[in-house]
Amino acid sequence: MSKGFNLGIEDLTHLLSGFISQDDVLWIRNDNADEQVYVSPSYEHVWGRSCSSLYENPTGWNETILDKDRPRITKEMNFRYSSESISTDCSLINFRIVRPDGSIRWIRDRCFSLFSPDNQRIAYMGIGSSVSKKTWEDGVNITHVDENFSGILSKLLKASKTSTSNTKNQEHS
Repeated sequence: MSKGFNLGIEDLTHLLSGFISQDDVLWIRNDNADEQVYVSPSYEHVWGRSCSSLYENPTGWNETILDKDRPRITKEMNFRYSSESISTDCSLINFRIVRPDGSIRWIRDRCFSLFSPDNQRIAYMGIGSSVSKKTWEDGVNITHVDENFSGILSKLLKASKTSTSNTKNQEHS
């Protein structure tokens, strides 16, 4: 993994297992946003595509965006992953996808930058939630996702800092 991101996938999935539902897709991308580090199995339920297809083609999910939404989402994603957006604030993007069976899903995607103890961005983490059309159109806040995401982020950062500290202590021993 990139720049001090010391949690293994097994550790990460164990930390996060109680926080995501079948309609919430947890994802992690590397610090350049060009490698899919992790995607939860619920990706297959929500997107109707295999997780392995996303690992093989990390931009593959982008091809599923409804044509009408694609220009806006491309612009928002370019900003999300730019150096101008470095912050711990949440990025929220709403869009629609077309599944292989032709059905449409409404997605609310939240993303945070994850930082090392020395304040270097090490990854992006987010949850893409399949929401109802009414929720998506009304812009209603999904409280359980916000609460879960805050808990996930806190646990992940705490574990990452502990792992980084332990690694540094072992190096100095």
